[in-house]
Amino acid sequence: MNKKGLLWVGLGVVGGAIAIFFTGQAVASQMAAKKVDQLVADAAEFVDVDYQKVQASLLGQGTKVKNVVISPVGSEDQYKVDEIVLYQYDEKDTVPTHLKMAVNGMHLAVADMGANAAVFKELGYDKEIAMNFSTDYQYKAEDGLIQVKEFKLGADRVGDLAVDFQLANVDLSQEAVAAMPMSLLSMTFQNASITYRDDSFLEKMFEQAAAAKKVSVAEFKKEAIASLKQDPDMIKALSEEQRQEIEKFINSPEKFAISMSPDQPVPFTSLMGIANNPSAVTELLSLKFQAN
Repeated sequence: MNKKGLLWVGLGVVGGAIAIFFTGQAVASQMAAKKVDQLVADAAEFVDVDYQKVQASLLGQGTKVKNVVISPVGSEDQYKVDEIVLYQYDEKDTVPTHLKMAVNGMHLAVADMGANAAVFKELGYDKEIAMNFSTDYQYKAEDGLIQVKEFKLGADRVGDLAVDFQLANVDLSQEAVAAMPMSLLSMTFQNASITYRDDSFLEKMFEQAAAAKKVSVAEFKKEAIASLKQDPDMIKALSEEQRQEIEKFINSPEKFAISMSPDQPVPFTSLMGIANNPSAVTELLSLKFQAN
């Protein structure tokens, strides 16, 4: 076969592969739409959900539901969402075992925030705030383990808060759920971390608070650090190293991370016994605070 013939064969193979891919995408999207319709029907007792388009990916990018409107049942409130992406959802015996999803662009009107509306307007958020949420959760019933690899909530021009944690001795069977909250007492805490990244929100808060006291931002921060050193509860709960990290964050509120990594799993009953003792909680969970 000459070069021209090979070229046409090659183009035909590529064209066929593209056609198969897009046909597969269309079929996957149709199947995904049926699944989304079922999930919407299952949630109908709690929320009304309307959407315009479902798109499934064959490349591991999840099922995307576009232009969503969510309305809690019995409420006139409506929440518009640009996109909901479902990467993975599995369940066993009606218990969710794996959920990985993201909500991108959930629009919240500042005027509808009730008592908080005035505060946000003063901070410069005059129309709406676009929220984003993502989570990656797994439950391994055979090991009695819950692992939340990610639980992240954020907003444009505000910041984002991310949490991950792991719990053991967890039983989510129907019998255990029916016995809650007593059945929760057997759980143990293994580890967790909390990370916050600021996107100008806290600096605006400092500016507003300083203006209310008619002092400069630098003076207000200095007063806040001084009160931190004098607060008896903070003195008991924080080590000198932790206090210095908090002071660093007050001076430059960009990011902080809190880690909890006890040497041994901590029973919930032990935590309940020292809930009113911050210093004991800090020591038991090996709590550490790091700024920026």
